[in-house]
This record gives sequence, structure tokens and C-alpha cells, in this order.
Amino acid sequence: MTMTKIIKKFHAATDVDPHAEIYYVDPTDFTQQFLGSPNEGLISGSEYIKFFGYLRQQTNQPMIADGQSGFGNPLNTYFTVKEFEYYGADIITINDQIFPSSTNQPKAADKYDFAGRIKAAIDAHQAASSEIWAKFDCFEEYGEAGLMERFQMAEQLGIDGAIFNRIPTDTINKITSSIKIATMNGDQAGQYHFE
Repeated sequence: MTMTKIIKKFHAATDVDPHAEIYYVDPTDFTQQFLGSPNEGLISGSEYIKFFGYLRQQTNQPMIADGQSGFGNPLNTYFTVKEFEYYGADIITINDQIFPSSTNQPKAADKYDFAGRIKAAIDAHQAASSEIWAKFDCFEEYGEAGLMERFQMAEQLGIDGAIFNRIPTDTINKITSSIKIATMNGDQAGQYHFE
């Protein structure tokens, strides 16, 4: 079954949209708005989480918090997830990039570093109202076999969902044909696949 959700990037209190079913809080928009540069590597986890908390007060709609690469090592990832849960994130994503993350020039983290951050996120996760999703941004670097390996590791560690960015649709379809977790194609925001 495929469900479509209206996803809206949310970066200011004036962005509240009664038709949006879920908001994605993008750190790139945050840095563009406050620092004049679309480089999410310029902010700390605590700055972004504080901003997320402010936006959380503006709506009761579900919100996706981009946990980037956990803002550093697995210990930072652990506390990032704790804080996002405290501020009411419904979905917390952890990507497969090195720290600091970059939307424009993503660089893949070592698969074991990525697995360590996913494990830390899962260990920190306690709120029944939130989920941990892996975000795969570096397909061009590791290809289909590398994506499958990373995805299977993350799934075994206990992720609730996955976002695939810059990945061919046929590759995503191969991966999602036999899984039972929620997925989203980041290049086609709003498309969710549930088994």
C-alpha cells in the first residue's frame, strides 16, 4: 500500500499550514535564514534543537527532525536523539554522512561509523511517540551494493524507517519490495511505502 502525505518544509512560525500532514524541519533552511548560508555544517546540534523546539510550539502536526550525522560521534548522536525526543520530534533521522553533514556535497561516513551512530540513536530512543529513521544520502559514493549493506545493518539495529535521497527509483523499489518499515524517497517528498 502506498500512502501520500503532504510534507512541508518548516522553517518559520509563519509556515504553519493547516493542510500539511507532516513537517520536515530542514537545518539547511535554518542556516540560510539565520546565517545567510545554506550550509547546515555551520550550526551546532544544540542550536538546531533549540530552533526545532521553538517550531514545535507552533503546531501539533507531526514533525521530522533532521538529526544530520548525529552532530558528531555516537555519544553526540545519543544526546541529540534524547533532546529531539524531549522537544517532541515524531521522526528523528540520522544520515550516513561524515560530520558535519552537507546537502550540497555529501560524503559518506564509514559504514561502521554510520552503524555506531544508528545504534546510539536506537539506544537513546525511549519516547513511544517518536521513531528513528536512517537517511541515505551518499548513493553515488557506495552504489547499490553499499546501500543494501548499510540499509540491512540499520534495519537489523532497529530503525523504524528510511529516507532515500538521490537514489534511482528502481534501486529503492528493489530494497523496499521486501521490507516492513516505512520508507520515503527524499527526491519525491510525500511518497511513503508501507508493507
